[in-house]
Amino acid sequence: MLSIVVIGKNESENLPLVISSLNKFRQQAKFKTQMIYIDSNSSDQSVEIAKSFFDEIYVLSPSNNLCASAGRYMGTLKAVYEWILYLDGDMEVCSEFIEFLCNKLEQLNTSHGYVGRYVYYYNDGTIRDNTLNYKTDGQIVTHHGGAVLLRKSSIIDAGNWNPCIFSNEEIELYTRLRSNQYNVVFVDKPMIKHYTEQYTSMKKLIMNFVPSAGLGKKFYGFGQILRARFQQRDFYSLLRYFPYPFVFWICLIITIIFTCIGFTKIALLLLFLGVAYIYAFKGYQYIALYAAFIIQAIVGFGKYDDSYIPVVEIEYIN
Repeated sequence: MLSIVVIGKNESENLPLVISSLNKFRQQAKFKTQMIYIDSNSSDQSVEIAKSFFDEIYVLSPSNNLCASAGRYMGTLKAVYEWILYLDGDMEVCSEFIEFLCNKLEQLNTSHGYVGRYVYYYNDGTIRDNTLNYKTDGQIVTHHGGAVLLRKSSIIDAGNWNPCIFSNEEIELYTRLRSNQYNVVFVDKPMIKHYTEQYTSMKKLIMNFVPSAGLGKKFYGFGQILRARFQQRDFYSLLRYFPYPFVFWICLIITIIFTCIGFTKIALLLLFLGVAYIYAFKGYQYIALYAAFIIQAIVGFGKYDDSYIPVVEIEYIN
Protein backbone atom coordinates (compact mmCIF):
# COMPACT_ATOMS: atom_id res chain seq x y z
CA MET A 1 0.00 0.00 0.00
CA LEU A 2 2.90 2.39 0.70
CA SER A 3 6.39 2.52 -0.76
CA ILE A 4 8.97 4.54 1.14
CA VAL A 5 11.94 5.82 -0.87
CA VAL A 6 14.97 7.03 1.09
CA ILE A 7 17.85 8.56 -0.85
CA GLY A 8 21.35 9.17 0.45
CA LYS A 9 25.06 9.51 -0.11
CA ASN A 10 27.51 8.91 2.74
CA GLU A 11 24.74 9.04 5.35
CA SER A 12 26.09 6.34 7.69
CA GLU A 13 25.80 8.66 10.71
CA ASN A 14 22.18 9.60 10.00
CA LEU A 15 20.69 6.38 8.60
CA PRO A 16 20.17 4.73 12.02
CA LEU A 17 17.77 7.57 12.91
CA VAL A 18 15.63 7.24 9.80
CA ILE A 19 15.70 3.44 10.14
CA SER A 20 14.55 3.65 13.76
CA SER A 21 11.60 5.88 12.84
CA LEU A 22 10.64 3.70 9.86
CA ASN A 23 10.82 0.60 12.04
CA LYS A 24 8.26 2.20 14.38
CA PHE A 25 6.08 2.93 11.38
CA ARG A 26 6.34 -0.61 10.07
CA GLN A 27 5.33 -2.01 13.46
CA GLN A 28 2.24 0.22 13.59
CA ALA A 29 1.12 0.02 9.96
CA LYS A 30 -1.73 -2.35 9.18
CA PHE A 31 -1.01 -2.36 5.45
CA LYS A 32 1.79 -3.57 3.24
CA THR A 33 4.93 -1.46 2.98
CA GLN A 34 7.96 -1.46 0.73
CA MET A 35 11.15 0.09 2.10
CA ILE A 36 13.59 1.23 -0.61
CA TYR A 37 17.02 2.81 -0.16
CA ILE A 38 18.66 4.47 -3.17
CA ASP A 39 22.37 5.09 -2.64
CA SER A 40 24.36 7.56 -4.75
CA ASN A 41 27.53 5.46 -4.70
CA SER A 42 28.55 6.11 -1.09
CA SER A 43 32.12 5.60 0.08
CA ASP A 44 31.15 5.01 3.73
CA GLN A 45 29.12 2.24 5.41
CA SER A 46 25.70 3.52 4.27
CA VAL A 47 24.85 0.45 2.20
CA GLU A 48 25.87 -1.99 4.94
CA ILE A 49 23.71 -0.13 7.45
CA ALA A 50 20.80 -0.02 5.00
CA LYS A 51 21.00 -3.79 4.55
CA SER A 52 19.91 -4.24 8.18
CA PHE A 53 16.44 -2.85 7.46
CA PHE A 54 15.45 -1.95 3.90
CA ASP A 55 13.67 -4.44 1.64
CA GLU A 56 15.48 -3.21 -1.44
CA ILE A 57 18.76 -1.34 -1.85
CA TYR A 58 19.91 0.09 -5.16
CA VAL A 59 23.38 1.55 -5.58
CA LEU A 60 23.60 3.92 -8.53
CA SER A 61 26.56 3.84 -10.88
CA PRO A 62 29.17 6.59 -10.45
CA SER A 63 28.47 9.72 -12.46
CA ASN A 64 29.12 13.44 -12.25
CA ASN A 65 25.36 13.83 -12.69
CA LEU A 66 24.38 11.91 -9.56
CA CYS A 67 21.99 14.00 -7.49
CA ALA A 68 18.96 13.77 -5.21
CA SER A 69 16.57 13.91 -8.17
CA ALA A 70 18.31 10.95 -9.82
CA GLY A 71 17.78 8.93 -6.65
CA ARG A 72 14.09 9.84 -6.44
CA TYR A 73 13.68 9.11 -10.15
CA MET A 74 15.02 5.58 -9.66
CA GLY A 75 13.08 5.10 -6.42
CA THR A 76 9.85 5.95 -8.21
CA LEU A 77 10.52 3.32 -10.86
CA LYS A 78 11.25 0.70 -8.21
CA ALA A 79 8.19 1.50 -6.07
CA VAL A 80 5.35 -1.01 -6.41
CA TYR A 81 2.61 0.68 -4.38
CA GLU A 82 0.36 3.58 -5.28
CA TRP A 83 1.54 5.94 -2.56
CA ILE A 84 5.22 6.89 -2.21
CA LEU A 85 6.76 8.68 0.77
CA TYR A 86 10.04 10.34 -0.20
CA LEU A 87 12.70 10.97 2.44
CA ASP A 88 16.36 11.94 2.58
CA GLY A 89 18.92 9.93 4.52
CA ASP A 90 19.38 12.73 7.07
CA MET A 91 15.70 12.85 8.01
CA GLU A 92 13.63 11.12 10.66
CA VAL A 93 9.87 10.58 10.38
CA CYS A 94 7.96 12.19 13.27
CA SER A 95 5.63 10.04 15.36
CA GLU A 96 2.71 12.38 14.58
CA PHE A 97 3.09 11.76 10.86
CA ILE A 98 3.50 8.03 11.42
CA GLU A 99 0.14 8.10 13.19
CA PHE A 100 -1.36 10.12 10.32
CA LEU A 101 -0.15 7.58 7.75
CA CYS A 102 -1.30 4.57 9.75
CA ASN A 103 -4.78 5.97 10.34
CA LYS A 104 -5.49 8.02 7.22
CA LEU A 105 -3.55 6.59 4.27
CA GLU A 106 -6.39 4.45 2.95
CA GLN A 107 -8.76 7.44 3.15
CA LEU A 108 -6.57 10.04 1.44
CA ASN A 109 -7.81 11.97 -1.58
CA THR A 110 -6.03 10.46 -4.59
CA SER A 111 -5.98 13.81 -6.39
CA HIS A 112 -3.68 15.24 -3.72
CA GLY A 113 -0.17 14.83 -2.43
CA TYR A 114 0.64 15.62 1.19
CA VAL A 115 3.36 17.41 3.11
CA GLY A 116 3.61 18.17 6.81
CA ARG A 117 5.76 20.42 8.97
CA TYR A 118 9.50 20.17 8.56
CA VAL A 119 11.39 20.52 11.85
CA TYR A 120 15.03 21.43 11.32
CA TYR A 121 17.64 20.38 13.89
CA TYR A 122 20.80 22.39 13.25
CA ASN A 123 24.30 21.40 14.28
CA ASP A 124 24.58 24.43 16.59
CA GLY A 125 21.70 23.13 18.72
CA THR A 126 18.96 25.40 17.40
CA ILE A 127 15.60 24.00 16.27
CA ARG A 128 13.26 25.57 13.73
CA ASP A 129 9.73 24.22 13.32
CA ASN A 130 7.62 24.49 10.15
CA THR A 131 10.37 25.68 7.82
CA LEU A 132 7.90 25.62 4.91
CA ASN A 133 5.90 28.34 6.71
CA TYR A 134 2.42 26.96 5.98
CA LYS A 135 -0.30 27.66 8.53
CA THR A 136 -3.64 26.25 7.40
CA ASP A 137 -4.37 22.53 7.48
CA GLY A 138 -5.53 21.41 4.03
CA GLN A 139 -4.20 24.42 2.09
CA ILE A 140 -2.64 23.86 -1.33
CA VAL A 141 1.09 24.45 -0.96
CA THR A 142 3.16 26.57 -3.33
CA HIS A 143 6.25 24.38 -2.92
CA HIS A 144 7.57 21.43 -0.96
CA GLY A 145 10.95 19.95 -0.13
CA GLY A 146 12.41 16.48 -0.45
CA ALA A 147 10.04 14.96 2.11
CA VAL A 148 6.62 14.53 0.51
CA LEU A 149 3.87 11.93 0.09
CA LEU A 150 2.83 11.56 -3.56
CA ARG A 151 0.82 9.15 -5.69
CA LYS A 152 3.03 7.14 -8.06
CA SER A 153 0.64 7.28 -11.01
CA SER A 154 0.51 11.09 -10.76
CA ILE A 155 4.31 11.34 -10.72
CA ILE A 156 4.64 9.06 -13.74
CA ASP A 157 1.91 10.94 -15.60
CA ALA A 158 3.82 14.17 -14.98
CA GLY A 159 7.05 12.63 -16.31
CA ASN A 160 8.71 11.48 -13.06
CA TRP A 161 11.45 13.40 -11.25
CA ASN A 162 13.95 14.92 -13.67
CA PRO A 163 17.24 13.08 -12.91
CA CYS A 164 19.30 15.75 -14.70
CA ILE A 165 18.55 18.62 -12.29
CA PHE A 166 21.02 19.07 -9.42
CA SER A 167 18.83 21.17 -7.09
CA ASN A 168 15.38 22.76 -6.80
CA GLU A 169 14.08 19.60 -8.46
CA GLU A 170 11.09 19.72 -6.10
CA ILE A 171 9.97 23.00 -7.68
CA GLU A 172 10.35 21.55 -11.16
CA LEU A 173 8.25 18.45 -10.38
CA TYR A 174 5.71 20.45 -8.36
CA THR A 175 4.86 22.71 -11.30
CA ARG A 176 4.39 19.73 -13.62
CA LEU A 177 2.12 18.05 -11.07
CA ARG A 178 0.04 21.21 -10.75
CA SER A 179 -0.17 21.48 -14.53
CA ASN A 180 -1.71 17.99 -14.47
CA GLN A 181 -4.33 19.18 -11.96
CA TYR A 182 -2.62 17.38 -9.07
CA ASN A 183 -2.30 19.41 -5.87
CA VAL A 184 -0.07 19.00 -2.84
CA VAL A 185 -1.76 19.97 0.42
CA PHE A 186 -0.46 20.81 3.88
CA VAL A 187 -1.02 18.56 6.90
CA ASP A 188 -0.56 20.53 10.11
CA LYS A 189 1.51 17.85 11.83
CA PRO A 190 5.26 17.46 12.29
CA MET A 191 6.35 15.34 9.34
CA ILE A 192 10.11 14.99 9.54
CA LYS A 193 13.06 15.98 11.66
CA HIS A 194 15.83 17.15 9.36
CA TYR A 195 19.36 17.15 10.75
CA THR A 196 21.46 19.68 8.91
CA GLU A 197 24.11 22.37 9.17
CA GLN A 198 23.34 25.93 10.22
CA TYR A 199 24.88 28.77 8.20
CA THR A 200 25.04 32.45 9.03
CA SER A 201 22.96 34.82 6.92
CA MET A 202 26.12 36.19 5.33
CA LYS A 203 27.36 32.69 4.49
CA LYS A 204 24.02 31.81 2.88
CA LEU A 205 24.13 35.04 0.87
CA ILE A 206 27.63 34.35 -0.44
CA MET A 207 26.82 30.71 -1.21
CA ASN A 208 23.83 31.71 -3.32
CA PHE A 209 25.68 34.37 -5.30
CA VAL A 210 29.10 32.76 -5.78
CA PRO A 211 29.37 29.37 -7.57
CA SER A 212 32.50 28.33 -5.67
CA ALA A 213 31.29 29.37 -2.21
CA GLY A 214 29.85 26.06 -1.00
CA LEU A 215 26.75 24.93 -2.90
CA GLY A 216 28.83 22.86 -5.32
CA LYS A 217 26.91 21.64 -8.35
CA LYS A 218 23.63 22.51 -6.61
CA PHE A 219 24.38 26.07 -7.71
CA TYR A 220 23.39 25.10 -11.26
CA GLY A 221 19.96 23.70 -10.43
CA PHE A 222 17.71 26.63 -11.28
CA GLY A 223 19.46 27.23 -14.59
CA GLN A 224 19.00 23.55 -15.40
CA ILE A 225 15.28 23.87 -14.70
CA LEU A 226 15.01 26.74 -17.18
CA ARG A 227 16.98 24.83 -19.82
CA ALA A 228 14.84 21.71 -19.30
CA ARG A 229 11.61 23.64 -19.70
CA PHE A 230 12.81 25.42 -22.83
CA GLN A 231 13.75 22.09 -24.39
CA GLN A 232 10.45 20.52 -23.37
CA ARG A 233 8.53 23.59 -24.57
CA ASP A 234 6.73 23.71 -21.26
CA PHE A 235 7.76 27.02 -19.75
CA TYR A 236 4.19 28.11 -19.09
CA SER A 237 3.52 25.75 -16.17
CA LEU A 238 6.72 26.94 -14.46
CA LEU A 239 5.63 30.56 -14.83
CA ARG A 240 2.09 29.80 -13.71
CA TYR A 241 2.82 27.76 -10.62
CA PHE A 242 6.16 29.30 -9.62
CA PRO A 243 5.88 32.95 -10.73
CA TYR A 244 7.74 34.57 -7.83
CA PRO A 245 11.30 34.96 -9.18
CA PHE A 246 10.05 35.88 -12.64
CA VAL A 247 7.80 38.67 -11.37
CA PHE A 248 10.73 39.94 -9.31
CA TRP A 249 13.06 39.80 -12.31
CA ILE A 250 10.62 41.70 -14.52
CA CYS A 251 10.37 44.44 -11.91
CA LEU A 252 14.18 44.62 -11.72
CA ILE A 253 14.55 44.84 -15.50
CA ILE A 254 11.93 47.55 -15.85
CA THR A 255 13.50 49.40 -12.91
CA ILE A 256 16.86 49.44 -14.69
CA ILE A 257 15.29 50.62 -17.96
CA PHE A 258 13.34 53.43 -16.31
CA THR A 259 16.43 54.49 -14.35
CA CYS A 260 18.47 54.67 -17.54
CA ILE A 261 15.92 56.91 -19.27
CA GLY A 262 15.61 59.20 -16.28
CA PHE A 263 12.33 58.10 -14.66
CA THR A 264 13.93 57.48 -11.28
CA LYS A 265 10.82 57.81 -9.14
CA ILE A 266 8.86 55.35 -11.28
CA ALA A 267 11.85 52.99 -11.23
CA LEU A 268 12.00 53.06 -7.43
CA LEU A 269 8.25 52.46 -7.25
CA LEU A 270 8.54 49.39 -9.48
CA LEU A 271 11.43 48.07 -7.43
CA PHE A 272 9.40 48.58 -4.27
CA LEU A 273 6.45 46.71 -5.79
CA GLY A 274 8.67 43.78 -6.76
CA VAL A 275 10.18 43.56 -3.28
CA ALA A 276 6.75 43.92 -1.66
CA TYR A 277 5.36 41.11 -3.84
CA ILE A 278 8.07 38.68 -2.76
CA TYR A 279 7.81 39.73 0.87
CA ALA A 280 4.04 39.24 0.89
CA PHE A 281 3.94 35.85 -0.81
CA LYS A 282 7.24 34.22 0.18
CA GLY A 283 9.00 36.20 2.93
CA TYR A 284 11.90 38.61 3.17
CA GLN A 285 14.58 35.90 2.94
CA TYR A 286 13.51 35.08 -0.61
CA ILE A 287 14.28 38.58 -1.91
CA ALA A 288 18.02 37.89 -1.89
CA LEU A 289 17.52 34.31 -3.05
CA TYR A 290 15.56 35.28 -6.14
CA ALA A 291 18.13 37.93 -6.95
CA ALA A 292 20.78 35.20 -6.69
CA PHE A 293 18.68 33.02 -9.00
CA ILE A 294 19.64 35.38 -11.82
CA ILE A 295 23.29 34.33 -11.54
CA GLN A 296 22.37 30.70 -10.92
CA ALA A 297 20.14 30.71 -14.01
CA ILE A 298 22.85 32.15 -16.25
CA VAL A 299 25.58 29.82 -14.99
CA GLY A 300 23.41 26.72 -14.77
CA PHE A 301 21.62 27.01 -18.12
CA GLY A 302 24.51 25.37 -19.95
CA LYS A 303 24.99 22.65 -17.33
CA TYR A 304 21.89 20.68 -18.25
CA ASP A 305 22.58 17.23 -19.72
CA ASP A 306 19.29 15.70 -20.81
CA SER A 307 21.03 12.50 -21.95
CA TYR A 308 21.70 11.35 -18.39
CA ILE A 309 19.68 8.43 -17.03
CA PRO A 310 20.75 6.90 -13.69
CA VAL A 311 21.75 3.26 -13.79
CA VAL A 312 21.72 0.72 -10.97
CA GLU A 313 25.19 -0.70 -10.43
CA ILE A 314 24.42 -3.05 -7.50
CA GLU A 315 21.16 -4.15 -5.93
CA TYR A 316 20.34 -6.02 -2.75
CA ILE A 317 16.89 -7.55 -2.29
CA ASN A 318 15.93 -8.80 1.16
